[in-house]
This record gives sequence, C-alpha cells and structure tokens, in this order.
Amino acid sequence: MTVKVDTTPHVSYDISLSAFTPHYRNENHSNYEVEEEEDPTYYSHPCRCSSEFIITHQDLEEGVDVVGCGGCGEWVRVGYQAVDEGDER
Repeated sequence: MTVKVDTTPHVSYDISLSAFTPHYRNENHSNYEVEEEEDPTYYSHPCRCSSEFIITHQDLEEGVDVVGCGGCGEWVRVGYQAVDEGDER
C-alpha cells in the first residue's frame, strides 16, 4: 500500500501585503530618506509566536504568495496585486 503524503504547507490565514511593514535597504542609517520610486527590500508581519513572517521584493516578483514564520510552523498567504512596470501611471 502506498501512502501519499501532502508536503504543501497548511496556510492558516490570509494577510494583505498592506498589513506588512515595508523595510528599505538603508533604513538603519539615521539620515536615510526613502526615495519616492524606491521599492522596499522586504516586508515583515508579526506572528503570534513573537517571531515574524518575511516576504522579499524578489519573492513578490517571482509570484510567491505563501510564506512561513521564522519561529514556528505557521504559514500565511500574502494577498497582493502584481503591477506591470508599463501599467503604472
């Protein structure tokens, strides 16, 4: 008898990307100002275990929408809409 094991993560809930905190590459410098056109390097959202969910700008560009917490086994789906560079006005 063959047992099929589901290896996909169990998504606990959906969170909009707008609920995540954006982080910019040089934001730790006291005199750093975010440029208008600059995209965040990554986004974070706190998990109930006191760790956080992190999704990078590159993940978003690659279509990743499910991320795991760095401190526990919780997984969430990140809701966002991709915008083509040519479509922005």
